[in-house]
Amino acid sequence: MNTGLMKYLVCPQCQGALELQIFKKAGDVIEEGIIICNNCQLWFPIIQSVPRILHPQILVRMVKKYDDFFHKYRQEIPFAHRNYRQTHLPDNSPVALTYDYGWTTYPELLPEYKREFVHVLDDLLDTDDFRGKVILDAGCGMGRFTLFAWERGAREIVGFDLGESVLTAQNRTLKNFPNAHLLQADIYYLPFKADFDLIYSIGVIHHLIEPEQGVKNLVGLVKSGGKIFLWVYGYSGIKHFLDLLRFFTLRLPLPWVRALSIFPALVLYSINALYRTVSRIPLFKHFVKYIPFQQYADRSFRGIRWIALDHLTVPIIHYFREKELRQWLNHFPLKDTKISCRYPGRLGRSWRVYGRVTNPPKADLSSNEKNMI
Repeated sequence: MNTGLMKYLVCPQCQGALELQIFKKAGDVIEEGIIICNNCQLWFPIIQSVPRILHPQILVRMVKKYDDFFHKYRQEIPFAHRNYRQTHLPDNSPVALTYDYGWTTYPELLPEYKREFVHVLDDLLDTDDFRGKVILDAGCGMGRFTLFAWERGAREIVGFDLGESVLTAQNRTLKNFPNAHLLQADIYYLPFKADFDLIYSIGVIHHLIEPEQGVKNLVGLVKSGGKIFLWVYGYSGIKHFLDLLRFFTLRLPLPWVRALSIFPALVLYSINALYRTVSRIPLFKHFVKYIPFQQYADRSFRGIRWIALDHLTVPIIHYFREKELRQWLNHFPLKDTKISCRYPGRLGRSWRVYGRVTNPPKADLSSNEKNMI
């Protein structure tokens, strides 16, 4: 991390100011240190250049994983977290662990990812929504969309994820981008000021235990007049077939499911090879629209296999109907709201959700406690 991230951070518990203590630095990059709240004295480690701003109930799991860090700085770190509230948070760590495996297995920045980013945004967000803006990527994974948002001219962009995949984003995807800030954080325990012009979340909300609560927390971080954009799975008949497969695959070790994923990947890739061939023949132009899963026609085999692994291993998936999403929008301080269907009428369709924030609620202690269900 670099010090530029600090101006966007507050304590996720009490909204107090945070202080940076640097243990190790290489140039402008802070490799090791801690971030401490001046008010409630909670602290959060910076390990391998990534701030880990997580609830103490989750942080305690990191002590064993990074015991060398905690042993090395045992004199500097105030180990006891005496002032945190024993508040129950929805635990999405099983999803994060699954994606840690997925992004470690498929860390490449595939060419189709940029096309996907453009297609997901469609006509709801254009370059002007990014240029010169401060942006939050909620659930950045290995940073692929964070990079594309930065390339659209973002002044600064912050990406967070609950999992360790932020290490790939920090050390690989966005290694040479000083205005792109990455951290490990929880959507139910957010450490940000309400200073963002645009918040987007692509492919994340449908994996949350409590998706509407996650969206509510994000909306509260958009400055007045700013925008929020979501992309989520839509309900279609494929859900029932996937549920049947997942009944078995969720009970298998991840490497086994990865080995098995080659079979659905081959089926999808073959269907799309057929689509690409048939779509070039004028005689069949009226029939090509009936070929299923043509939305993957521009994907490489490796990209399709990652999609198959994703659907078979992530333990939480919601498929939304338009009515549910409209109910969400009615609960939030948004105007100019829009919902559009990606791949309408097809298996595997999804939704794009957009709104402009009018008067977001101030993030004080009482509202933060309400957000911690």
